[in-house]
Amino acid sequence: DRIAVRTGPTRLARVATLTAVAGFALVIAVATPVAGIAGFAVIGLGVSAIVPLAWSTAGRLQPGSPGRAISFAATLGYLGFLLGPPLIGGLAEVTGLRLALIAPAAVTLIVFFLAPALQASPHPAASQPAGQREPPPAARERAPRPGRLPRR
Repeated sequence: DRIAVRTGPTRLARVATLTAVAGFALVIAVATPVAGIAGFAVIGLGVSAIVPLAWSTAGRLQPGSPGRAISFAATLGYLGFLLGPPLIGGLAEVTGLRLALIAPAAVTLIVFFLAPALQASPHPAASQPAGQREPPPAARERAPRPGRLPRR
C-alpha cells in the first residue's frame, strides 16, 4: 500500500506487469532449471503487486458493498488459477512448453494497458447503500412534497 500511494497504482501495476513479463521471458528464453526457478520467482514478485491493486480497486468501485466486489475479483483470479494450467498444458502438448508459456505472458502484458483503470473512482451513487441513495433528478422533480397531493 505504501508503494502504491507513493508511486500511484497505475505506475506500480505497469512496473509489476513488466517484472512478471520479464520473468516469463527468462523462463522461455533460458531452458535450465535454475533459470526456470528464478524466472518463476520474478513472475511471482510481479503478480504479488498486481493482485492487491486489483482487489483494492474492486473495493473502491463498490464502497456500498466492497466485500462483494472483492470476492468477485478474487473469484475471477481463482478461475484463472484453475483454468490456466490445463489450458497451458493443452497448448504445450501442441507447441511445447516454452512456446505455450507465451500465452500467459501475453495475458499478463494486457494488465500493462489496463493499468489506468486501477485509479478508477466510484460512481457517486455507489458510495451509499442501495436503500439510502438519492433518486435521479427526474424522479425527485416528480415526487410529491410531504403534505401535498401530487399534481395531475
